[in-house]
Amino acid sequence: MLIGRSAMNMSRPRGEPNLMEWTRLLLIHKKKLLRILDPRMEGQYSTRTARQVACVAYKCLSYNPRERSVMAQVVEILETFQTQEES
Repeated sequence: MLIGRSAMNMSRPRGEPNLMEWTRLLLIHKKKLLRILDPRMEGQYSTRTARQVACVAYKCLSYNPRERSVMAQVVEILETFQTQEES
C-alpha cells in the first residue's frame, strides 16, 4: 500500500531485489521511506502517519513469526491512524 507495488509480480525484471527484502531495508530509514512512497497517495496522509504505517509494515515483515503483529492488531492500529488523519 505504501509503495504502490504488487507483492507478487512475476514480470519483475530478473535480478530485481525481492520486494519484501527491499522494502524491509527501506522502511527503517526515514529519508529513504519518503522516496519510495507511492506518489499517487501524495497529500492523502501526513509524513508522520506514513512513518507510523511503515513501522507497522516493518513489524509485519519480521523474519520471526512471533514478532509479527496479529492482523486484528494491525487493523486496529491502522484505523487509529486513519481517525487521527481525519481529525
